[in-house]
Amino acid sequence: MSRKAIPYPDLILFNGKIRSLAPSGAIYEAIACAGGRIAATGKSDDVRRLSGPDTRSIDLKGRTAIPGLTDTHVHLAEKGTAEMEYADCRDFYTDVRSIPEILERLENRAFKLSKGTWVVAHGSPMQDFRLKEKRFPDRNDLDRAIPDHPVSIAFGAHITIANSKALALARITRDTPDPAGGAIRRDPQTGEPTGELHERAQLILKKVVPEFNYIQLKDGIVFALNQCLERGVTTIHDIVRSGEPVRAYQELLREGRLHARVSLLPRVIESHIGSQSLIELGLITGFGNEWLRIGGVKMSIDGGITGRNACFYEPYEDDPHNHGIIRIKQDELNDTLLKCHQAGLRCCVHAIGDRAFDMALNAYENAIQKSPRKDHRHRIEHMGNWLSTPERMQRLVRSAIIAIPNISIGYYVGDAILDCLGEKRLA
Repeated sequence: MSRKAIPYPDLILFNGKIRSLAPSGAIYEAIACAGGRIAATGKSDDVRRLSGPDTRSIDLKGRTAIPGLTDTHVHLAEKGTAEMEYADCRDFYTDVRSIPEILERLENRAFKLSKGTWVVAHGSPMQDFRLKEKRFPDRNDLDRAIPDHPVSIAFGAHITIANSKALALARITRDTPDPAGGAIRRDPQTGEPTGELHERAQLILKKVVPEFNYIQLKDGIVFALNQCLERGVTTIHDIVRSGEPVRAYQELLREGRLHARVSLLPRVIESHIGSQSLIELGLITGFGNEWLRIGGVKMSIDGGITGRNACFYEPYEDDPHNHGIIRIKQDELNDTLLKCHQAGLRCCVHAIGDRAFDMALNAYENAIQKSPRKDHRHRIEHMGNWLSTPERMQRLVRSAIIAIPNISIGYYVGDAILDCLGEKRLA
């Protein structure tokens, strides 16, 4: 009677503290992995006996190992290539501390390009709070430094600054109305655009900014996934707004270049992907395999806190006429969420301000009342950062909604958020 050969482990970690994170709190000295699966745990001597000629063994020397982390909210496909291709003006990762230092980096990039070519850059969220001048650069700053190129610099996902050439190409003038769910900042004296575009107003500019080619997109995804792995993140939930990154992920998986697990969250409003197209295809949450699957759908009620666009009942402390921006009205939200809920798609709804929290909860309660479904695992993205009152938490629990807070936001931009929201709202 023949026996099927059992393969040797690919990897053994030993002489460490392997935390299983199981309810029992079990900690092991060693772990063996084969074919991407945990094959054995136990004492170092016992596990090492499983080793084969090609097994890679690593002595942890008493260090701790944990299961890979999951980042449930990233815009990786959009940002990976930007990390490789854009001029980097981020104060989080460079020594940029003032507007002249930003302009110097933009000038250096422009020097390498032919006249009239786009200069595209990225800064950090809420960088205006940390710059020496306590403001973003405006179109005039950019015009003086880079007069012969259209310029676009994004400070996070919610604010983009453009110079005059870029605004002209996008046909943004003093007469251009604010788009629904967006804002074009204007000089209070002249009414001319300052170059600062918020939320959906950024989409006007994006239509004329050159896009990455498909090869750059794929390489950027690989680059960003490797950054994740270096930080211990082995699974991501990536928010995508078009079919290109969806195809790119599939090709990377087929080519053997997808080394982290990916759950896709197609954006179904403010997107090239509509909820109806997913529903008509019959796709439901979980479609795919352990490496690449549909994780749900994404929609955003209000703007981002880093652009002071999140929508609150009370105005911002440092901007008393600003309550934020609503990007999806309640009726549209209710309708879209209900259809996705009924189609078997998990909904991941961005809500940052307390008014947006209540809109999200209202929409979920409406959908669940009309079409009860267990284990829907719907989410509110960013809930839990602040203003999670006992009443809101009770509503969250009653509807079995998962809150997805931003754990690191306090570390990176906590002081700036305190300035614009005040202590009472953050208590």
